[in-house]
Amino acid sequence: MKKLKALGMISGIGSMLIGAKLQEYEIVGNIEWRKYYHTGTFEKNFPGAFLEKTLNDLSPEQREQCQDLDLIIGHTECGNFSNMRANKINRIDEGDKGDIPEFLEAVQEFKPKFFVMDNLPKSLLVADWQYYFEELPDYEIHFEWVNNYGYGNIQKNRKRLFVIGVKRGLGFYFIPGEFKHSVSVIERLSEIDEDAENNEKLDIDAIYNGWSRYQFDASCIGKTVDENRMTLREFQSRIADYPNNLNFPYYNKKGEQKFKIGFSKINVEGSALVLSGGGACYDNHFRSDTLFPFTIRERAKIQGCPDDFVFLPTGVTSTTREYSHLIKQTGKFMPIEFCTFITLQIKNFLEDVREDDDYTQARLINPNNLVDQNKWEFCSTMGYTAQEKVCQFCGSKKYCEARKMEEIKKQIFKNDDLY
Repeated sequence: MKKLKALGMISGIGSMLIGAKLQEYEIVGNIEWRKYYHTGTFEKNFPGAFLEKTLNDLSPEQREQCQDLDLIIGHTECGNFSNMRANKINRIDEGDKGDIPEFLEAVQEFKPKFFVMDNLPKSLLVADWQYYFEELPDYEIHFEWVNNYGYGNIQKNRKRLFVIGVKRGLGFYFIPGEFKHSVSVIERLSEIDEDAENNEKLDIDAIYNGWSRYQFDASCIGKTVDENRMTLREFQSRIADYPNNLNFPYYNKKGEQKFKIGFSKINVEGSALVLSGGGACYDNHFRSDTLFPFTIRERAKIQGCPDDFVFLPTGVTSTTREYSHLIKQTGKFMPIEFCTFITLQIKNFLEDVREDDDYTQARLINPNNLVDQNKWEFCSTMGYTAQEKVCQFCGSKKYCEARKMEEIKKQIFKNDDLY
């Protein structure tokens, strides 16, 4: 049987392609504009596949490789649509769609049977169902609100919007497969070989860039940069008594005490908090048992990454610029469990071996109003080839019923006005 072909589009180091590779898709390449992904990691793990910055950089030979694609998959930049940033900046108000148009441009050019794009629900404020339909009228669009934890990942709240596009007429419908589990961080990390690549700890006596003494001791405000530098050892002593899973308190340069959002010790006996790609500091998550930052390998393991996936450069033991790139690569790395799930479901569908009973058919995640709204609008306006099945497995049934009731009431009131 002919291999399925997949292209990464704004797919980082290829985290969303790992499941496809494991299922023997032919990975032809990846188009990725973000500089911190261009360290050799993608090429190392996807030998023979190309990596280019934009569609315009593709050679005629590379474009030829992208013909007859079964799948385009990737994670467009989501920073503007996060709860923390979307409330502080006006990009959404300005209608800034980020790099979503570039992703859709690749779909328009190569016309794959499927595309899968990851982002956050607030992206639907600027790129709603109608935008997708206008740009891709030949595709049926499925808006799926997914908690990666429900597919086996150990980050409790790694919730994402997946926009799944399917060539109209294929008759695809998404079948959910969430399940309950209680795998802890320490259980998952215990699977790592101590000598594994990327498992080096930071040098405890090296300067820990990104944090300063004044942030813990207001009397240090106004001292020089050199006077405020601290080693990782000193940093560990500062956070030793902080509670687990809570944001670190700190002083700003005005002496005001604030909280570093997303900077915390993770209780390794429980589930993981959501990893990120860093921020003002080179790392923001620390093990509750050792007080060390998670190693690059440990961060990858939390994301579900296979142990043989190597991040370049290796052997980094201090908080250099190279280290910050590795933090971004592992923090913005998409958990592979759901990506593997959806790429396998697409493969089984295309090979006509998919059965409804192969899946739990469960959705454990609480609904999201923006996702429900766009599902309803697309479904009620455009509809799906496999409409009955789409409705059967839809996670927005309560929203749908409420909207239908609203429409009925409007019609009743309209008719009443005639008399």
